[in-house]
Amino acid sequence: MSNVLEWKSEFETGNLHIDQQHRYLLDLANDVQVALETNEEEDVVLTAFEELIAYTEYHFRDEEAYWKTIGSQALKAQERAHERLADELRSLIYPVNSDSVGKNLLDWLKRELITHMTKHDQLAVKAASEKK
Repeated sequence: MSNVLEWKSEFETGNLHIDQQHRYLLDLANDVQVALETNEEEDVVLTAFEELIAYTEYHFRDEEAYWKTIGSQALKAQERAHERLADELRSLIYPVNSDSVGKNLLDWLKRELITHMTKHDQLAVKAASEKK
């Protein structure tokens, strides 16, 4: 079974630490997708989804700490965006094994998370590097 979302160079922000976390987020999202496509038991799908949610929240906290440390002007906007994205991701989990969960997750990842990585995070990293 192939990954639904493959890492692409255009996703890179230029910050190795952030990019590594973004790659792992895609890996976790692929794990959820595989669990859904292979008709795993609900608890397996739920565990994979909860891991994705937990790591997403960890990543957002870590990224916000970075923006704060460097005094980024993007911090407040990132905090608001992260809160909205985490809420949206949590809302996708139920009903766990419905046919729409995988499609909704994939649509959300493409529409929201990848857009956030390729627009907001890339701009924030660029602005931070120009500050140096």
